[in-house]
Amino acid sequence: KLRLLYEAAPMAFLVEQAGGLALTGKTRIMDLVPQSVHQRVPVLLGSPDDVREMRKYYDAFTGSKEMEGEEARRIRERCFTRLTPGQLLDTTMDKVPDSVAIDSTGDGTVDSVPRRFRRPRQCRL
Repeated sequence: KLRLLYEAAPMAFLVEQAGGLALTGKTRIMDLVPQSVHQRVPVLLGSPDDVREMRKYYDAFTGSKEMEGEEARRIRERCFTRLTPGQLLDTTMDKVPDSVAIDSTGDGTVDSVPRRFRRPRQCRL
């Protein structure tokens, strides 16, 4: 995540002027209205083709309704091959793990990533 006002927005402006795309994963960075001076946003920058491909991975992994069917299944499988069972994941990009990679078949490979689990609070002695 980069700071919107003085990192993400200036780079997004330059990339778009050069013919590329700059997204947060959901919207154009240049369409965002800052909520605070130090607001942070996810950033996808690059050529239109590369950013659209990355958006497909983002949509497939987050379970977007736009990404259903065979292509979404193949993308999820490709993403899962990079995970290890039990690996904690930050799917909301807020620096706090909110999901875990699961091997439900026992074959040593990840086959699902359930959404949003609550981390147990640590006991203070």
